Formats: sequence, C-alpha cells, structure tokens
Amino acid sequence: MFQTDLELIRVTREPNGSYMFDYSLFDRWVRLFLSRGFSDIELMHVGRRTTPWAWTNPFEPAPRPATSSATGDTTEVPLETFLGNLQRHLVARGWVKHALLHVADEPIAENVESWRALSRRVHAAAPRLRRIEAIQAPDMDGDLEIWVVEESYLDRRYDGYRARQLAGGIELWLYTSWLPQGAYPNRLIDYPLLKTRVLPWVVMRYDASGFLHWGLNQWPSDLDPNKGLFAPGDDFIVYPGRDGPRSSLRWEAFRDGVEDQALFTLWRRRDPAAALRALREVVPTMTTYPRDPAVLLAVRQRALTALTSK
Repeated sequence: MFQTDLELIRVTREPNGSYMFDYSLFDRWVRLFLSRGFSDIELMHVGRRTTPWAWTNPFEPAPRPATSSATGDTTEVPLETFLGNLQRHLVARGWVKHALLHVADEPIAENVESWRALSRRVHAAAPRLRRIEAIQAPDMDGDLEIWVVEESYLDRRYDGYRARQLAGGIELWLYTSWLPQGAYPNRLIDYPLLKTRVLPWVVMRYDASGFLHWGLNQWPSDLDPNKGLFAPGDDFIVYPGRDGPRSSLRWEAFRDGVEDQALFTLWRRRDPAAALRALREVVPTMTTYPRDPAVLLAVRQRALTALTSK
C-alpha cells in the first residue's frame, strides 16, 4: 500500500460553474508504484478536525481547492463533486478495486459521531471506494470497511473488535505511531530492537490482516531528529541519503519480523495447531512477549525445522 496525496489532483472551475479535473500527476504517481510491485492505493484524508490539533473537536470536510480558469482565484470544489469524479477516474483506469480512502484521521469517542456522519457523506458520493481509518473508537458498524485500531486500544477492547471481525464485513488491522509506549511494541529510536521485530508477531497473534504505521520517511528539510514533536523516530524509520532513502537498524529489525511472519504463515498452513501454540509462546499478550531475543529466535528455528521436515 502506498500513500497517495489528493493534492496531486488539480481542479479548475470553469466560468459556467463546472469543474475540470487534471489527473496527470496523480496517474504518474500511481503508475510508478504499481510498476514497482505495490498493489493498494492509499488515498489520504478528505476530512479534518475543525481546529488543528484540537483532539476532541468534531470533523468536517477539508477544503479542496479549485482554481478559477477565468481569474486565477482560488475557490473550493464540493466534497461530493470531488469524490464522485475521483471514483469515476479510478473505475476508468481499472484501479478502483485497489483504492482505499481515509475519511479523517483518528476519531475518538468524543467526536466519533461527527466522523461517522462525514463517512456516510463519503460513501454516498463514492460507494465503490473502501474506507480505511486509524481509529480509537469502539463502534464504526456500517461506516468503515477497514478498522485500523491503535495497538493499546485494540488490546483493551480486543474481544469486541474480534467479534465484529468474525461476523464478517470488516477487516481488522492495528497501527502504531508515537503511541503506544511503555511495554507495548513499537518502532521508536530509544526502544530495544526486539520491540520492533515482534510487531509482526503481534499482528499474527491477534489475527489482524494488516499493519499501518506512522511514519516511514516524514523528513522535512528543517527537521531536527533529536527534537521530534512527539517521540524519537515517530516520523521516520528510514533516513534521507544522497541516492535515496537509507535504511536503519529499526527498519532492518522490522523486516526481520516480516520475514518471521512469512514463515509462520507457511507453518500455519501446514500445521495450524503447532504454529499457533508456538506463536502464543512468544506473544502471550501484547505486553508480555520475551525480552530475550534468543527465545524468539528459537521459536523461529522451530518454524524452519517444521517447514523443512517431510
């Protein structure tokens, strides 16, 4: 899945009040990633809180600019007009089944109803676009297809989320950002690498079908990596290099965890009961995984042995 900003779509308002959409930059971006083997298009948020960083404030559509072809002035394109045109374009390109759309970031209990109202508007305008969101709220039934739950929030309310997943109709993912901290696995700079490697194990252990993280390479030109806004390494897990992104110990550890996940996926196909027992040895709960890497590596070796035996 690759992040695709909607600002890549240029909109012009004609004198008769109609809107013209230029997808040349958008298409170039999407084709680049599809040609490199990526599959899902992550369309970024169409909504926002009414005041930036006001965590409990309600949600509203984010302004979507359009340029007047007659005067050059900036106006706005209505949400429904924008999304309807976007869906038609994705259908025409054959990309709609690969597209996932964010509504507005991280709804919580205090503002979830405004989020759900906005999500219904989104769905009415573009019903073929699956909605995906990082959430910290318990109930999104009917208004969200892919529930991406913050790790510690999922831990506290897992039974309810799992019941909805088993009932069908939703995908259950988990996510990390600068939170959670403490005993929870995450990918911050000052964490032991084991806490990074074990994240894919947590995804398997809790039957999530995806993992979303912030962030990969959010590195503006004026960034001081020693003075992050929230937590060290929150915005990036790779570094800017002269010839492209440079890896990090955290990125390599996470890759090792993804390879562990691939091994366990194969093992579970061959012997589900044995693989699940081994997985639960390493991750009894989200916060009680072993702190000794040798324990994880020993279980990984058991997976390899099981897969290479007749």
